[in-house]
Amino acid sequence: MLWNNFKDQDFSFDEALDVLSKLPKPDDKKLAALFLSELRKAGWMDAKFNPDDARRRIYQLKPYEKIFEQVISENSQEI
Repeated sequence: MLWNNFKDQDFSFDEALDVLSKLPKPDDKKLAALFLSELRKAGWMDAKFNPDDARRRIYQLKPYEKIFEQVISENSQEI
């Protein structure tokens, strides 16, 4: 859902929350924060501080091709 909306463009938590509101728990900010955190930990997304408000972050998904390559690489190492 995020990729379809943002591709490799920057987006905020509130913008991600708006997109993720289509999930079963639309108003759950904790679920959205967890989801974004897991994407970052997996290496599929970058996060940087918002230059206008250091309390907030700007997110950017990595290109689909790089994510796919990473998944293939990680799975081939497990074999």
